[in-house]
Amino acid sequence: MRLAENRDLDRVKNFLEAHLTTSMFPLSNLETYGTEGHDLSVQFWLHEEAGEITDILTITQAGMVFPQIHTLPMTETTEVVSDRTIIGVIGEAKQVETFQAEFTPTAPTKLDAVEPHFGLSLEQMQMPDTQDMTLQPLEDADRDLMIEWRRLYELEALNETPEKALEIATKDVERYIERDSHRVLYHNGTPVCTTGFNATYKTCLQIGGVFAPPDLRNKGYAPAAVALHLKEAQAKGADTAILFSASEAAARAYMSLGFRQIGEFTLMIFDEPTVIHV
Repeated sequence: MRLAENRDLDRVKNFLEAHLTTSMFPLSNLETYGTEGHDLSVQFWLHEEAGEITDILTITQAGMVFPQIHTLPMTETTEVVSDRTIIGVIGEAKQVETFQAEFTPTAPTKLDAVEPHFGLSLEQMQMPDTQDMTLQPLEDADRDLMIEWRRLYELEALNETPEKALEIATKDVERYIERDSHRVLYHNGTPVCTTGFNATYKTCLQIGGVFAPPDLRNKGYAPAAVALHLKEAQAKGADTAILFSASEAAARAYMSLGFRQIGEFTLMIFDEPTVIHV
């Protein structure tokens, strides 16, 4: 595999677009952060046959790996990360499993979850009951409350340590406000749930950051928040949404909106940035 150059980027995007539902993170990061200068900026290693790209390995500046491997033996792909510090691997479940099997020794993880992967054409979305509910930008909500909810999300969904959760939550809320990517659902004027897009590319959206505190769960707030945010985005030209679900209850809520499973997605994050030896 070779490191992609600027002249390759249009072809890289075309290849990833052909695998859009499992390539939202690298495509969105490229569009938003480019190829250098930010933890979320991306570089691409590619393999070609007869002048056509067949495989791509994406790595962020922070060290997150996104495999999109279709023809190469995974041993050739993992050579790219050998002796490189990485923080995790995210992608289609079978690819991540095969990629992870090449690590020697296997590094400890704080998150290694295979989750059902869902997709929805927005024209087929089924709206839930949103009576007395409104959706507002994250910027308009109480900042301290939003940081606390995001801290709880980091602890619960991403198994982050208490020491790091608050720092990450504070940075995340600032970034979400800057990008206008997240919303807060209110019921009779009270904030009850958050939702957001953790990746966007052209007319496709990837949902993330859906959170309601424990005492406000199982009340229909999560699907209402997601549906209202998607409706807002649809009015601006979006036509497709994808997500991965961390629980059966969440999966049922999303399926009630019309989402259908399209595969499995793995999020594997190391306890600490880890030098990989292959």
